Amino acid sequence: MGRVANKVAIVTGVSDPIAARSAQALLEEGARLVFADADAGAAQAACDLAGADAATAIAICKPVADEEAWESTVAAAVERFGRLDVLVNGPPLVMRKSIGDMTLDDLRLLEERNIVEPWLGFKYAIGAMRKGGGGSIVNLSLTLAKEGASDLAGNCATAGGLRVMAQAAALECGQHSDGIRVNSVLISHERPAEPNEVAAAVVYFASEESRFMTAGEITIEADSAGDQ
Repeated sequence: MGRVANKVAIVTGVSDPIAARSAQALLEEGARLVFADADAGAAQAACDLAGADAATAIAICKPVADEEAWESTVAAAVERFGRLDVLVNGPPLVMRKSIGDMTLDDLRLLEERNIVEPWLGFKYAIGAMRKGGGGSIVNLSLTLAKEGASDLAGNCATAGGLRVMAQAAALECGQHSDGIRVNSVLISHERPAEPNEVAAAVVYFASEESRFMTAGEITIEADSAGDQ
C-alpha cells in the first residue's frame, strides 16, 4: 500500500477492464483518481466498482479525441485535487481487418482513437505536470508497435506511431528537465491481457520506483511479462 500515495492520476477508457483495473490498482496504492471515459455511465460504474469515495475519486465523461474535453478533464483534476501527477492513456481500439477490407474511414477511426487521443493527453497533461514539478505518463499500447501481423496493418501503424511519439515526448520533457517521464506498456495481440498484469506495470511506472526510467517499455508477452 502507498506506492503512489497522494499522487493524482487520470485514467482514460475505463470502460475497458484493463484500464478499470489499472485505475483501481492506483487507488489501492494511495492515489486520487479521475476515472474518464466517453461513456459517462461506464466511468461512474468503474469508479463505484473500485470502491472509491468522493474524497478520493471522480468520474468524468470525456469524448475520445476531443480537445476541449481533454482540456476540461485535466482542469477538473487540478481543480478537485490540486495537481496532476499521472496520466494513463487507456487501451487502444483494435481492428482486425485485411488491408483490402479496411476502408479509409476505418483507418481514420484508428488514428483518432490510437494517435490523436493520446497526443491530446500529452498536450494537456504535460502542461499541468510541469506546474506541479513533474509526473508520469503511461501509454497502454500493443506489441504491434514493434512487429507486423496479418490483418492488423492499421493497428501496427498506429501502435508504431504512438511508440515513437512517446519516445519523442520523453526526449522533449528531458530537454526541459521538468521531471516528467513517458513510458509504455505493450500488450501482446496474441492473447487477451490479464488486467492484473497490466495494472502492476502501470503502478510501477506511476510510482517513484521507476523514477529513473523514461522512454521505456514493459512488454507483456503471450506467456510472460518483462522489461524490454
